[in-house]
Amino acid sequence: MAGAPIDDQVVGRALVETEGNPLALVQAGPAFTAEELAGRAELPAPMPLGHRLTERIRRQVACLDPNTQTFLLLAASEAGGGRAVLWSAAREGEIDGDAAAGEAEAAGLIELAAGSVRFRYPLIRSAVYYGAPDRDRRQVQLLLSAACDAGYPHFRAWHRGATGPDEEVAAELEQAANLAQARGGDSG
Repeated sequence: MAGAPIDDQVVGRALVETEGNPLALVQAGPAFTAEELAGRAELPAPMPLGHRLTERIRRQVACLDPNTQTFLLLAASEAGGGRAVLWSAAREGEIDGDAAAGEAEAAGLIELAAGSVRFRYPLIRSAVYYGAPDRDRRQVQLLLSAACDAGYPHFRAWHRGATGPDEEVAAELEQAANLAQARGGDSG
C-alpha cells in the first residue's frame, strides 16, 4: 500500500466504514488490491477487515446463541437493515427476531431504531459477514430472498444472486435492472 496513490473516494469510504479507527485502518489496508486502492476497481461491501480485529469480534459473536449469530449474519447481509425484511427472514429460519435482536443489542453489537437495525460500528458488520462460512452466507441470502415481497423484486433477485450463478436469477436481475431503468433509476 505504501507508495501507491490512493483514490480520495476510497480514503473517504475507508474512514467512514472504520469510523477513523487507526487499528481498523491498519488491519484493513492489506486486504485491498492496488486497483481497488487507486479507485479503478469496485470495493467490496462490506469492507474486509484485518485478521486480528475480525477474530476478536468473531469470538464475541461466537459466545452468543446460535440463533442470534444467524440473525446478525442476516442483518450483515441485508444492507438496508429494514426490520420487516429481517424479521421475516428470521421467521423463515425459525428464529425469534425479538429475542435474537435483544441479545445482540445487549452485547453492544447492534442498535435497534424505529424500523431499522444498525450495527453499532461498520466494523462489526464486516466481521460478522466475513467471519461466517460461505454456506451460512448463502443460507441467509436464501432466507432474505424469501423474505422480500413482490414489491421488491430487485432485492429478491439480488439476494438470490448472491448464492451463486443461476440462469433464472440472472434473468430476474436483468428484469429488475430494466424496471429500475424504466423508472429512471441507475441499473448499473
